[in-house]
Amino acid sequence: MIEPPIPADKNQRLALLKACNIIYTPVWSMGTVLYQLVTGADPFGGEGDMQIFANVMTKSPTPVADHAKVPPDAKAILMRCLSRPREDRFESMTTLASALRSSRNRATRPSPARSCACRLSSPA
Repeated sequence: MIEPPIPADKNQRLALLKACNIIYTPVWSMGTVLYQLVTGADPFGGEGDMQIFANVMTKSPTPVADHAKVPPDAKAILMRCLSRPREDRFESMTTLASALRSSRNRATRPSPARSCACRLSSPA
């Protein structure tokens, strides 16, 4: 596999990322932060800026499941944020926030069995 040439200048690297339609969206940037918060790891790995940059350009993010126990819908949200094609990501931070709220609400909703047990143990 031929590695793309990586510019040494930070501004040139950012311009290349923008030209490749990889980042420069708030959703992608937030996805990298959320991924690191959930997993404790960089989504693309690598030692140093140049290696991480090369990995962003040439590799897919490591699946969240490899790092942490996360609800399936939250995994899907994180990976959608980090999708290489911009059109596969959330349209805006607002839609991302809505998806995160829905995921949280599903994860914190009590199960029917637990709700029933709570009602049975309540004083009459």
